[in-house]
Amino acid sequence: MSSSFLSYSELPAATMLSVKPLRTLCDGIEEHDVTDVLLVRLLSGRVRSYKIRKSHQLPFHDEKSLSTAHAPHLKSYQYEPMVLSAEMQDLLECNRGMHESVQYDGELVERVKNEAHYFKQFISTYKRHFGGDLSEEQEFRLRMQAIGGSKLICYIRYLQISNVGTEAQIRLIQDQLHGLLELANFELPEKIYGVLELSEKLGVRLTGDEWFVTEECEEGKEEFKCIVNTCREFQLFGLNIYQLHSKENAIEMSACLKPITKHAIEIACGRSFTGFALRQAGFKIHSASDVVTPEIAWPKARVYLKSACDTIKCYQKSDVLYILHYPVDELLIEIEQLQIPVLIFFSGDQNLLCQVPNLQFKNLNFEHMPKLHESVISALLGMNMTKHQFELKVSLIPSVFIGR
Repeated sequence: MSSSFLSYSELPAATMLSVKPLRTLCDGIEEHDVTDVLLVRLLSGRVRSYKIRKSHQLPFHDEKSLSTAHAPHLKSYQYEPMVLSAEMQDLLECNRGMHESVQYDGELVERVKNEAHYFKQFISTYKRHFGGDLSEEQEFRLRMQAIGGSKLICYIRYLQISNVGTEAQIRLIQDQLHGLLELANFELPEKIYGVLELSEKLGVRLTGDEWFVTEECEEGKEEFKCIVNTCREFQLFGLNIYQLHSKENAIEMSACLKPITKHAIEIACGRSFTGFALRQAGFKIHSASDVVTPEIAWPKARVYLKSACDTIKCYQKSDVLYILHYPVDELLIEIEQLQIPVLIFFSGDQNLLCQVPNLQFKNLNFEHMPKLHESVISALLGMNMTKHQFELKVSLIPSVFIGR
């Protein structure tokens, strides 16, 4: 190995704030002449650039995977320090979103300090709950949360000093930041908004699925578009949660579901956040399962390594309510194909329900249920159940929660 190449551990790890892999044409102008580059942002705010050895091309081929910066997977590559012109470095940072343009004096320093503060706080909270050292994947999640929190503080500061937005809108963003930070510290917030409600209140229109925020917004509200997008990234990439809950939402969910069954199991549970929220409201979740071990489960959550279908098979002779949020497209069909009567409390894209045979459902109304986008519903699903069986379960739900 050439002595000019460095291992990942030889990069300035002690002062690294974030890393970002990207594919660029900075080695030449021909399409085939590309170079994989690692941009390393330091606590000082400076950005260093490293060329990745040609034989170690990164397995990133699309804009989405580049933008998510898979930092934990970069240890096996070798890096060569490189010097980019100021013009090229500015272009890369701007085009790839290394950081947004500075909007007020001292913002960059403030952001770096806040990121370091939150990161230290989140690590301390993690160790208090779980003990031991963090894996690289866990550390990366906490770093994403710290970056999101710091960005939101700077956006709020900018709105305050530039007189952009009303006091009510700034207070809304402050409340959302407070709720996200509580979640990052493994606490259930009193109140938190879904991306849909947040966008509506700030004049930003969502488009596509839960991953995207449109470029369209009301004139003069570009900052609000960035704020909504930052909150979405904090939720999905930092917290790794699709269905948010607050204390008030957990209470209403518990009141709705308690009459249906004494046994509830969370399937495809991710971090088992819904189970955590419901337990806070006095509703017992008997177990939780997923096909992968969560990077950071919620305190006292025990997630069994088992698929949703295998979990249902284990309990097919029991009266169980399964809790399922934002399933992948095929999962509901796979469950139906088991030919086992199944009762599910569901939240997710309502369009998925049209694809499933032998399915009955009843919409449920929750005043405080946060939503990612406008096609999200909450519903009670009955698969492979007779009409009488399903209607009997629906009749147990308090009428205040029954939708059309």
